[in-house]
Amino acid sequence: MDSLIRFFQEGGAFMYPIGIVLIVGIAIAVERWVVLASSKSQNRSTFNRIMPMLVKRITVQLSIWANQLMLL
Repeated sequence: MDSLIRFFQEGGAFMYPIGIVLIVGIAIAVERWVVLASSKSQNRSTFNRIMPMLVKRITVQLSIWANQLMLL
């Protein structure tokens, strides 16, 4: 840990902007991770709610097509 502090001190004034950019970058990455994880959860619940309706619709459509083919 002492060597990291010494490395920062020896870097001079340029280390402060680099450190600030590092902190901002980490904050943005964490914020994006939280938002995307929340969106994934919301999308999954919406998909689970919609999927039975889609399956029912496809089943009805397939039975209609099958009946039409039998009439031919």
